[in-house]
Amino acid sequence: MAKLIKVEGVELDYSNLYYDAEVPARFSATIIIEEQDGDKVIIDAIAEETNETFGVEKGEHFDPGETVTVEDVLGE
Repeated sequence: MAKLIKVEGVELDYSNLYYDAEVPARFSATIIIEEQDGDKVIIDAIAEETNETFGVEKGEHFDPGETVTVEDVLGE
């Protein structure tokens, strides 16, 4: 049986993808991790604030990409 771990207030920084942007691509998000048989994987991300550069609205679900890892989110 899978267990869901919800981590709120995760600070994400995608500024390295948008070098010339006026607004840095940094914002907070809630990250949802699924744990099953000891394996953990990020299954969802929800923006906690709007970021025009990254193109995400507050409350919107988005793909956090491969640069966001379970280890980073959980501090492991």
